[in-house]
Amino acid sequence: MVVDRPWEEAAMKLIKKAEVPIVPIYFHAKNSKLFYKLSKISDTFRTAKLPSELLTQKNAPLKYA
Repeated sequence: MVVDRPWEEAAMKLIKKAEVPIVPIYFHAKNSKLFYKLSKISDTFRTAKLPSELLTQKNAPLKYA
């Protein structure tokens, strides 16, 4: 299971200042096996792989809950 990291304090301050609601949305998505392997090695490798993962799913239907 993938879980969001804690939000940056600066983002939380901005949200509180704007007084806007936060609506949690779950996006059904799956990246490549290589992406998950790189994620175990390094955050930098995972981040570097993200653009190609996004392009691979460019025209895929968006599933959310």
